[in-house]
Formats: sequence, C-alpha cells, structure tokens
Amino acid sequence: MPAKLAEPTTAEGWKERGNAFFKKGDWAAAKKAYTRGIEAGASSVGYANRAMASLKLGEAAEAEQDCTRALALDPSYLKAWQRRAAARVAMGRQLDAIDDLESALRLEPTSKALAAERRDLVAKYEAAEKPQSPPKIRMKLTTGPLTSAVPLGEKSTAAALEVAQRALAAKQLPLRTPTSGMEFEKVWKSLGADRERQGDYLRTVQPASLPSLFKQALTGPLLSSMLAALLSQVITADPGFGLEFLAALGRVPRFELTAMCLPARERQQLKGFWETAAAPMSESYAATFEGLRRSFRL
Repeated sequence: MPAKLAEPTTAEGWKERGNAFFKKGDWAAAKKAYTRGIEAGASSVGYANRAMASLKLGEAAEAEQDCTRALALDPSYLKAWQRRAAARVAMGRQLDAIDDLESALRLEPTSKALAAERRDLVAKYEAAEKPQSPPKIRMKLTTGPLTSAVPLGEKSTAAALEVAQRALAAKQLPLRTPTSGMEFEKVWKSLGADRERQGDYLRTVQPASLPSLFKQALTGPLLSSMLAALLSQVITADPGFGLEFLAALGRVPRFELTAMCLPARERQQLKGFWETAAAPMSESYAATFEGLRRSFRL
C-alpha cells in the first residue's frame, strides 16, 4: 500500500498540491487544496487559483468573488482580471466582463489575445442587443387589379411619421456621462450621423478621463467620427474645452498608430473641418490648435 503523502504546511505547498490536482483534471481536489493554501496565507494568487478551479466546476459566482478578493490585494494581477471577465461572461454580465478586459488591456496594452477577446465579446454583446428585424412580408404577384384596404399614400405617410417620431424620441433622451469605452461606443452608434447630438455627448465627457475610458478601445472609425463632431460642433463654441479634449485624445493608448491609419478620404474631410474651425479662432488658442494638428497628422 503506497504511503500517504504528507500534507503541506505552507500556502506555497498547498498551491503546488492544488496545481498538481488541476493538471490531472481533478478540479474539486484542486479547489480544496487552494482553499487550504488561502487559509495558510491569503494572497491574490491563491484566490485567483481557486477562482480558476471554480470556473472549471461551473461555479461562476464563486469565481467572481475570489477574483474580486484577489484584485483587492493586488489590482495589477492580470490573471484575476481575465478570470473575473470569464466568470462574468458565464453569469451573463457581458458589459462588466468587457470592463474587466479593458482593465487587463491597460496592464498589458500590447496583448493581441486580450484585444481580440475584448473585440469578440463586444461583437457578441452588440449582436445580442440588436433589435430583431420585423418578419418579411411575402407579396404574391397577381395579374388582377391591385387592391389595398389602406391607400398606398397613407401607408407611406404613416411609416414616415413613425420613423420621424422614433428619431425625435431618441433625440429627447438624456445623454449621460459614459463609465466605460463600451458604453460610449454603444451610445455613439445610437446617435447615427447626428453631429449636433454627438457634440452634446462629447460635452458630457471629462477630457482627463479619455485615456482610462478608452484604454485600447479607440478605433479609427470612432476617432474619425469623434473628431468630425468635435471640430464641427464643439470647438468653435467652446475652444477651451475642445482643445483640452483634443490634447487628452492624444494621450489615449496607441493614439498615434490609430491616427496614422485613418483612410485618406476621412483624413481629407477632417482637414476641411480643422481649417474651418481654425478660421475664427482667437490668437490665444490658435497656436495650441495648430500644434495639436500635427499630432493628429492633419
């Protein structure tokens, strides 16, 4: 009969025991070992390891709690952010998971895997949130006279009125300061091409918060449309805020690469907006505005 292994006496020993069970696929035994390790000496690694075992066991709520404990001890522990994101996805809390991935990207800004994971999760969230299209009505061709209970003109007018009412209702919705890049993108897309409303939305954002708000999430199309709204709707009316906003955009991670990759057509359009905004600008702002132009490659 093989001799029974002596129990570890340290947190590190229990962690190694848990890792051994984990490699064998014995998630329950691994979780018990990680728990003993936490009892011997709580650490961010111990909590994150137990969270990993809980995820394998399908215990997402417990995994989330342990990751939160790990982050309270060490907010820079990347694996805790990743595992909490996985737990929140399993719990159906995709927006919270996206926020966690953005925090992870802030710690590891060059990680293509993290960026792809966030991008995929955003796409899934947007697909789930997209309203269902109405069922298509199949029309049967006939050689007889065309009849309708409601005249076509009245139908068209009613449909147009409904569209206009929806647009007006959307325009009247209050715009709130976004708390994450994902929330900003969602609201921004809902504004369509309404630059006036886009300008109003930009005014809800504190410029200093832009680097932490977007982290790695500032894409070329988003940057282009933000600049168009800022230059055409905001900066002339409030040059101080506009210049502060432009300067803060330049501090968003990977901004230079994003600005450099703007398509030539969009760049040309933005040059026009920039020159129009520069014309009435006072001398006290003009030099700063021109300096920022170089950083935006316009």
